[in-house]
Amino acid sequence: MSNLKVYGQTEMGLHRKNKFVDLQRIIDSKNIKSLELLYFDEPYIPPWDEVLDFLETNKNLNITYKLNKDFPLFYFYVVFNYYYLNNIKSKKISSNKHLTYFAWLAGSTHNRLYRCELAEELARRNLLSEGKYAWTDTTCDLTLNGETKKFEFNHFKNELKFIDHKQPIDKKKFNNGLPYPQDELEDCIFNIVVEDVKDEVFFSEKTVNTFYVKKSLLLLSSATGNLLQLKKLGFDVHENIIDISYDMITDRKKKVKAFVDQIEKIVNMDINKVYELTKLSRKNNMETLINIVSRKPPYLDDLKQWSLVFNSPLVMKWE
Repeated sequence: MSNLKVYGQTEMGLHRKNKFVDLQRIIDSKNIKSLELLYFDEPYIPPWDEVLDFLETNKNLNITYKLNKDFPLFYFYVVFNYYYLNNIKSKKISSNKHLTYFAWLAGSTHNRLYRCELAEELARRNLLSEGKYAWTDTTCDLTLNGETKKFEFNHFKNELKFIDHKQPIDKKKFNNGLPYPQDELEDCIFNIVVEDVKDEVFFSEKTVNTFYVKKSLLLLSSATGNLLQLKKLGFDVHENIIDISYDMITDRKKKVKAFVDQIEKIVNMDINKVYELTKLSRKNNMETLINIVSRKPPYLDDLKQWSLVFNSPLVMKWE
């Protein structure tokens, strides 16, 4: 063996420090000459000491990278495959009009500045009580210019919170967070999603799940142009309700405030009107998702290999 491909992703990726120990053993024992790193949700190698040591030790190794930009629709296939594999069918659009939105602010808060900023702004405007939200990591440590410090909350209570005060989700049941628990989304018209993968236009499982369970998407991204890209793909981003110009703002604080302006606008609307204005688009967005995954992905071989690594057999078939 002279060439090695390594697939990086949340639970198994090389950005987990201890993975480099195992990887080094393989390189040393198999006489590896070249290494290809394929990342699907981390667009960079974090500057941890372990990473720097690894690169220094293997400076003669030919290392190449494929990042998010090389797999822009990767999660469209992964998420749909998971539903297909587990025979989870998309439900009919709920007739429940009591709750306006669901915010999945949970997950890692390490270097997730946009998640912290959004939680703070929602709390400052007393909007968290208008919907459901989860907060399952209170770390909130941010690394800037090599210095790590805590995010300072003034309004948001940085305390563990699960949906409706339920116990933590069984990760095994949901395959490392895929998909969202449908029961929690059942009552909601909108789902708030934060895509904070640096400056790359990239759609994670959070965005794709929203379409599959027929919910309207409220997307906050650290990159600019995510909503425009979704429009190009055929998705309705609800311009009949919100002003999507916030998606092109580059200043983080201004962008978060402009985004929360849209949430506040929806909260203040008649819920029955919101329901009717989004009913058709939620159905159409699900159909658009189906149309996308029905086409053979250009990176099919990489997708197959990823599926094998993560024990999620690729059951979708393409001619």
